Amino acid sequence: QKQVKPDKNDEPEYKAVDLIEVLKTKTIDPDVKHDEAYCDFGSRLDTWDHWKLLSYKSNDSAFARSTVVKIVIDLQPNKQRSPVTDLRDSKIYFLESSCWYYHYRFISTYIYTKNDYQDNEVFNKVQYTSSNRRFYLLKITHYYDQNLYALELWPGDTLPLDRVRDVMSKIKSESQWFSKTENSLRWRPNSTRQWDLVERCKKDKKLLDDLCCITDSEMFGGVKYQPLTTGIAVG
Repeated sequence: QKQVKPDKNDEPEYKAVDLIEVLKTKTIDPDVKHDEAYCDFGSRLDTWDHWKLLSYKSNDSAFARSTVVKIVIDLQPNKQRSPVTDLRDSKIYFLESSCWYYHYRFISTYIYTKNDYQDNEVFNKVQYTSSNRRFYLLKITHYYDQNLYALELWPGDTLPLDRVRDVMSKIKSESQWFSKTENSLRWRPNSTRQWDLVERCKKDKKLLDDLCCITDSEMFGGVKYQPLTTGIAVG
């Protein structure tokens, strides 16, 4: 039988470094600033140290005391031909978010092959609005003043609410940190459209209870510090 040579265009060009694997052989102080990142992502997020190593300080001046971890969920891991329907079969990446601020850059570097390639514009249109998308692109923001962990989507994302709930379940299953009651993960709608979805689902009390939506009044009412002008001064 004739052997088929592997297609180099069907393999990612680089291999991403997993924080969990790094920590098996190395001790990293999360409170010490490092010039270079030790990893590209975490396959799990189980401790406060994991959060500190993967997160970056938010540039949102309205909620200055907050940190963020970006997340990619791949619905076609291991070169599956079609997206999985059960998110338990998907693969999650908690990004080293100070390095990988944009989901697209991480995916195009470590997941996409040359055969998969999409430019940024096409990628954004498909992966944020298509029902046939391969990835769910999210972030979790820790708001210190409000003591909240918020799951957030891009404001224009069209992901249905039942899938948002599935995403929250997936994150909790891959993170001991968010399975703790005191670190309960809640959904924060980020646009009028997302709040409209909530309004339309008011009869589904179980769904809304699972999402436990964070309201704007809850967010702004909990602010303890908000800078008026940010910048760098010399003198």
